[in-house]
Amino acid sequence: MKYYVRKGYFGHLGIKEISFFKYWWYKLLGYVVYSVNPKKVKVYQLNEYDWWAGYSLESVKKAYIKETGVPEEEAFMDEGEVSDEAMDRFKYWGGEDNLYDYPITFREELQHMIDQGIEFPCFFATTEY
Repeated sequence: MKYYVRKGYFGHLGIKEISFFKYWWYKLLGYVVYSVNPKKVKVYQLNEYDWWAGYSLESVKKAYIKETGVPEEEAFMDEGEVSDEAMDRFKYWGGEDNLYDYPITFREELQHMIDQGIEFPCFFATTEY
């Protein structure tokens, strides 16, 4: 398994791949350490209601079908990666368990999920709450 750490105090110098031993060293020093490469995780809109996060559209679509049981013919309409501009424009209020007092951007929520160690692909957002 590969591990990643933010370079620089605020992560402003990018992401660096590290070994398992260094993973624990960086954790002890208080750095933010990831088991996934945060630069490779993307958000994909699958239909007019649902967004999922993962490494590729194909892996997200497979996970969506497995999780929801919706037939492929009915599940996807105009699916694709959410653009960088849209990641900063689309707002996220949270789900039933974690409502925010104010909306945050999709980019902020994705970073929050990565920081929590969520496994991808997974559900990201929906308009159906």
